[in-house]
Amino acid sequence: MHGKEYVESRESIDENGLRHPKPETQVVPYDYKNYVAPEKKLEDVGTRFQHISNFQEHIEAGLIAVTNSLAKYANETDVIRKAKLEACLAFIKAYQESLAGYESKKWDFKRMIDACEPSRTVIAAIKADKEHERAKRAIKLKADAEAAKNGELE
Repeated sequence: MHGKEYVESRESIDENGLRHPKPETQVVPYDYKNYVAPEKKLEDVGTRFQHISNFQEHIEAGLIAVTNSLAKYANETDVIRKAKLEACLAFIKAYQESLAGYESKKWDFKRMIDACEPSRTVIAAIKADKEHERAKRAIKLKADAEAAKNGELE
């Protein structure tokens, strides 16, 4: 993609002779002279999701161009434009999740968890077990305290 940042790896060799990549971020200059516009028409056939994905790619390309521009020439207009493009991408993501039915699936999962609620008898049994364990500990602590008291008196 034109103007997109990419990572070019250069290898370095350590003391054991092993090769390790050394990443370096570079900005690819935008080639205005050799730009070829995508051949898309209003009559193109596709799914709504495909069209939204294409739109998302165009917005991402614009965001990359604005980010690269801000790296060299910081100005208020590009800062505002970048914020608007980021908001647009967030909206597109939410719309795609809506198209995919993500929200309904998320709520279905929560309903499934709620359906696994234990009955009152199970909860009462758990409480009774905890009370029994608590009473056992109290008796043991009392017995240990009595033993320590009797051991001190002798």
